[in-house]
Amino acid sequence: VIAGDKRHVILIVLESTRADAIGRRLGGRAVAPNLESLAERGSAAREAYSHVGFTTQSLQSLFTGRLAPADDRQSLVRDFLANGYEVGIFSGQSEDFGGIAATTGMRRGSIFVDANTLREERAFSFAAEGSIQVDGRLLLREFDRRLGRAEAWTTPRFLYFNFQSAHFPYWAPGTDAIVNADPIPRGEISPANRDWLIRTYWNAVAYNDRLIGELLDRLRRLGVLDDSLIVVTADHGESLFDDGFLGHGHALNAQQTRIPFVLSDPGVALPSPIGLADMRAIILRAAGAELAPRPRGAVFQYLGTLERPGAIGLVGRSGAWTRFDLFGEAAWTARTGGWVRYADLSEEDRAAADSLIDELARERWVQRLREG
Repeated sequence: VIAGDKRHVILIVLESTRADAIGRRLGGRAVAPNLESLAERGSAAREAYSHVGFTTQSLQSLFTGRLAPADDRQSLVRDFLANGYEVGIFSGQSEDFGGIAATTGMRRGSIFVDANTLREERAFSFAAEGSIQVDGRLLLREFDRRLGRAEAWTTPRFLYFNFQSAHFPYWAPGTDAIVNADPIPRGEISPANRDWLIRTYWNAVAYNDRLIGELLDRLRRLGVLDDSLIVVTADHGESLFDDGFLGHGHALNAQQTRIPFVLSDPGVALPSPIGLADMRAIILRAAGAELAPRPRGAVFQYLGTLERPGAIGLVGRSGAWTRFDLFGEAAWTARTGGWVRYADLSEEDRAAADSLIDELARERWVQRLREG
């Protein structure tokens, strides 16, 4: 139950955005000044991670607090609806992709706008559900149409925004040139053009940050910003050939899984590290719900599915990572600093690998109990 006066809650998810967007400079210019300002005035996690480098599972974990939820019985949407909030969805991707909307209950709210809703204005000609993307300014336009009047804010609102500009290929028609005026053409993307690619990617992140600023300006003009909790995070990070990969979902490392997590309120208790599945409870507590904190002390990660992962990982304090490749039967620990076959591990490192494998078994068992 959310006690006392209920504030508006605005959750913003930035597609494919790395944690090092905060503090990033390009040509002497801040890439994410609005996000940095929120972090300075509010609260920011020192270490936040996605559990798996894919959008579908990441959003499901964020909304439900679970690694692999089967349905929306537990979801931020249901939480806020049960507390008298009006719920609105403004997403630059198709939220039906991978069953995201169904698993999180997004369609239970009074407003639902996503890339499928606006598919005739999509950024590219691709029509496959997983490839549809719309410019974030279209979402702000739809916000203005539905909620651009002060009288629309007499009841508390929970709004979800998903800004897509940092999705591959990191540029779309209408993207502002902020820290880079020369976006790399899709056909030129290669390791040989990595610097050009990096500038294009960070410009896309800067464009999403500009959209955050434009949304905050709208809330300020409506007179509701001071009565709102703003939360910003990402679904996962992105490799830019800096680890030998381009994209996400290939490896359990900082480039692909470390993400920002920022709240506009100062003094929010943020244990380290935090996973996407921890954020539901943190958001609800910051909004006024009486929930006992349950710090996990580590973030479990996996590649693939929870039932058949190709690799698993556990992030401890200060980024201490234990990883296990289930196909190659090799482990990476803080002590090895690289991949070592399980048979060749020291006793201490083998114990760390065994503990990680035990954690996978525990997570699977919890999942089966919930499904039952």
